[in-house]
Amino acid sequence: MTNRHFLSALLFLLVLRGSSLDAKDKDSGDGKADNGDLKQAAKMAKKEGKEDEKEAKAAAKEKKKDAIEEKKEAYLDKKKDSKKETMEAKKETKDDRLEARDKRVDTRAHEREANQNRRIEYGIAHGNLTPNEVSNLRARQSSVEQLRKTVTADGKMTTEEARNLRIQLNACSTDIFAEKHDTKGKAKRIGGFGNSIALSKEVADRLIGEEINRKDARAFLDDFHKMLTAKRRLSEETMSPEMRAKLQDEYNQLLNKYFVRTGK
Repeated sequence: MTNRHFLSALLFLLVLRGSSLDAKDKDSGDGKADNGDLKQAAKMAKKEGKEDEKEAKAAAKEKKKDAIEEKKEAYLDKKKDSKKETMEAKKETKDDRLEARDKRVDTRAHEREANQNRRIEYGIAHGNLTPNEVSNLRARQSSVEQLRKTVTADGKMTTEEARNLRIQLNACSTDIFAEKHDTKGKAKRIGGFGNSIALSKEVADRLIGEEINRKDARAFLDDFHKMLTAKRRLSEETMSPEMRAKLQDEYNQLLNKYFVRTGK
């Protein structure tokens, strides 16, 4: 082989080796590029995964919060309904009690009116009432009956109406007692005190007057009870002369305070 041919061959080999090295370097660079892309993709995927996990946790938290709110609203609604039902039940119970009370008041008023009418008729039959007294008592009785019809007309009665009706019935009853036991006409015998005892004119006028109040009426009834008790004790019990004299004096003072002897 000539030198020329040798040099050509050597040059060819060098060119071939350079091409091989370029190809190898190129392949190595492409590999590095591919690895970088994979790492970047993995990094992005991890980041997206964290974001998805974060969103999922936030959604779960919101769902739990909504569930708590719904449960709270359901509890409050149930409590509100329960309170409303309780209030309605109490109102019905109160209405039932008031209705029962109104019936009792009305029934009792009817009974007292009937009894007071009988007392007036008894006074007429036994001469205990004068014509003028009968007229006044019947007018008073009629006004009480009209009051009862008025306050019960709508099926309901307020506490104040019931109280006023009771006061008027009591006043009418007191009037009947006073008129039957006064000194006009034939005074009705006062049980336990004898036929010759009647209410003094002053006391009788006061009992049938407008100025008497509940306190004064109660005081009169208390004294009346004390007189009856004292007379019973004086006639039934055994006591020392001193005690008997003291009790007799108390009885006489109360008797003279309210009553007079008619001499009949």
